[in-house]
Amino acid sequence: MGIITRFFSSILSRREKSGLRIELGKYVEQSLSHFDKEKWNKSIELYTQGNYLQAYHSLLQFLKDPELDNIIINYRDHLLEFEFFQGSKKISGRITDLLIDVYSDVVGYKDHIPHELLEVLLQENHKFRYARFSLTEATIRIIFNGPVTLIPPNVLYEALKELSITADNYDDVLIEKYSEFTPINTQHIVQLSEQEISVKIKYFRQWLKTALATCEKLGRDKRQKEINKGTISYVLLSTLYKIFYLLAPEGVLLDYLRRLDSFYWSSGLDVVGKNEYLISSFTELASWTDQMIARSLYRVISTFSTVQSIGNHKLMDFISTELEAAKQYIIQGYSEFFYVVVEYIIGYINFHIALKHEYKELLDILWRVYNDGYFLDLGFSVRYITRGKLNSFVIEYRLNKVLDKYKLRGRFKVSKLDYSSLQQFSQSFLNEFVNMLSNE
Repeated sequence: MGIITRFFSSILSRREKSGLRIELGKYVEQSLSHFDKEKWNKSIELYTQGNYLQAYHSLLQFLKDPELDNIIINYRDHLLEFEFFQGSKKISGRITDLLIDVYSDVVGYKDHIPHELLEVLLQENHKFRYARFSLTEATIRIIFNGPVTLIPPNVLYEALKELSITADNYDDVLIEKYSEFTPINTQHIVQLSEQEISVKIKYFRQWLKTALATCEKLGRDKRQKEINKGTISYVLLSTLYKIFYLLAPEGVLLDYLRRLDSFYWSSGLDVVGKNEYLISSFTELASWTDQMIARSLYRVISTFSTVQSIGNHKLMDFISTELEAAKQYIIQGYSEFFYVVVEYIIGYINFHIALKHEYKELLDILWRVYNDGYFLDLGFSVRYITRGKLNSFVIEYRLNKVLDKYKLRGRFKVSKLDYSSLQQFSQSFLNEFVNMLSNE
């Protein structure tokens, strides 16, 4: 490394240390990122030998994220007690030589529970594989229990995941809908600064306004109706995924976004009908007060991922196919929509797929390039774009830090990136990302 390179690297390193911690997207557990499986294999082996408590202790160690304080374990003779966090909920467990008992209190109440909700909870119990809702005198609780002889570590893993994700999904939604309920066991939630909330609300409104205006303009062009319906979908979905990933909301807003995504991909309506529903929903979101939005902006610790990993070939096919679709907008003279599709690509991946941590951090660089103003408003000091031009030194500095951290040198070839324009950079970055996946 030359003297000049070391000099500027030193400057960037000092400027990066701003003390900011901005969450992006949702947590992906280490186990889904193909980290060391030694503790998992040890857990299975110990269980087959009849060492149940030791087996479960190894499983909990497997779930413990070394970078997060997500699990508290107390293991002594004939008793294993633990607590872990999933979003806004705390999950508690107690395992003896004979029985497993795990629970999470979802919400608290004082007087009564609406009858229609009781029916809903009973219906939900029929859908679960392991957990079930129950009532205490003061809380709605979700529980899982059974004899250790019938619950090997892989089953306990699935049961803990089902219980914790369900508890986290329900609490804010129930509190928002029913005035009778109150939050419970939320001491671990970290409130964001007023400045961060203010910036996130500003961009939430800005992105929605831009998306709705673009869709309205495209909808007026009747001559391009068939072509424009696909473009409108790209605009809406890329905006949805951008809000999800860059704002990292929890609670009611997160649930709302997930329902919109599920509707788009599972509804029997045609594309036009799906677009109309999303436009109507975006209009509703735009009417939310600052207070309503702020209630969903906070930071949590999680243990399980809510999405699954997929094979590299499927991921490669998705990126390559959608990148070709993006290029068509360049050919047809609508280059502004090329960038919409690129954000759709990285947004869809972050919303639907549990990426390895190294892949997530690489795509974060593309997010930063596309949304430099957002990050600067949050308080980051290093610019990735200056006067419309890419800062290649800054981008390569960040890339090399990720590549060195995960020992990816030689698999992602920085020298193949084209900084002549944002369009060329985007294509070369995603092409090299695909090449990296193919060489794993």
